[in-house]
Amino acid sequence: MVWVDEYGPGLVHVHCLLDLVGNPPRRNFDVQSCRVAWGKGVPGLLDVPDAERGGDIPISGARSSCCVAMGSDGTRAWFLLVDSLTPRSRLPVEVTDELMFVAGEAAAVVLHQDLDRKAAGPKRVGKGATPAAGETFSGWAILKDLEGRETDDETSRRIATRFLVARAVRSALDEELTMDPEALRQQVEGVGRELDAVERGDPERTSWSAVLEALGSGDGTDLGSALLELAERVDMLGHLHGARELFNLAYQVAVTCGSGAVAGTAARFLGIAHRRLGAWEESEHWFGVAQNLGVALGDRRLSALAMLGLGNTVREKGNLPRALELHRETLEMGLADGDRHVQGLSHHDLMTDEKLAGCPGKAIRHGWEAVRLCPSERDQLRALTDLAWAFVEVGELSAAEDAYTVVAHRTKEFRY
Repeated sequence: MVWVDEYGPGLVHVHCLLDLVGNPPRRNFDVQSCRVAWGKGVPGLLDVPDAERGGDIPISGARSSCCVAMGSDGTRAWFLLVDSLTPRSRLPVEVTDELMFVAGEAAAVVLHQDLDRKAAGPKRVGKGATPAAGETFSGWAILKDLEGRETDDETSRRIATRFLVARAVRSALDEELTMDPEALRQQVEGVGRELDAVERGDPERTSWSAVLEALGSGDGTDLGSALLELAERVDMLGHLHGARELFNLAYQVAVTCGSGAVAGTAARFLGIAHRRLGAWEESEHWFGVAQNLGVALGDRRLSALAMLGLGNTVREKGNLPRALELHRETLEMGLADGDRHVQGLSHHDLMTDEKLAGCPGKAIRHGWEAVRLCPSERDQLRALTDLAWAFVEVGELSAAEDAYTVVAHRTKEFRY
């Protein structure tokens, strides 16, 4: 059972395979026989009893072949292939009828495999809710960032190219990162030629190249790390749907290759991405995943940062007392471990909590501690932005203006 991405470069991807000859099993299949079978109608059958006498239809790794076009699920065209290393006579009618019947049963599975998922369980609501894996054409979420930016040609090209990079990763994931090396090379090179849509030296283009390089090398951990870096760059541009999709890809790559550290970081960022899109249940779920991974890996920082994120989510849902409780707990963890990063972020979140609780004095004290303790300039500027608003609320407009001016001149993040 194989499929061809109708929106991709025309490579054949294996869905399931029984190989009675090769170990590891064969994974390279020519798309031309699939196209010819598709051209015969759906369902359509192409019978090549002897490839050496079969005209100009290439049959890689086989002497005889039969291909049945089963139909499309809207994004992928599906085929049933039966190959042999030896030539044979043309299939009799009764055999082709039996083969078409088997293909029909298989089509009923692969073309409608989402029906059980759609019928099971309560539906999640909210603009940030995402369907389960496999329910939609993966990658479309990235294109949602085009909404409201249709007239910006440069941004449109950027998002379109980002989509192609993500689709290349998704294609490899669909085969559990075990694509045929030649097919993978062709796909990576094909996407690489599209990067000129954005000028050289652009930070996101650099991240695209890193993702493609890691994808081509076959190193899953490097690929997951490169996807995390790309997702953070996309997030800084304010393209929330693309960031969420890329963090999700990073998580799935990490799970596939067994990188717990990358999986934990990706899960935490998924919690943040879902919160920003208003998907509270998904946000809480991913922070829970990150926290559990932190415990399993013995990574207290990851557990603390996941708890911080969970506190922000419950605060945005309206449960301020619970948020204060979680953020005070993470501050204690940071103090116990001597972790300035956790301490700084905890003070930042406590500043927001106290401001909402009507305690501007406490909020300002937490804000100064956050600016002082956060080790990265990015986190410092985020804290300084919220501190400026605390100054506004107590009437310290001059101090607020100074803080905002610093942020405006130094930040690279779209939303700030």
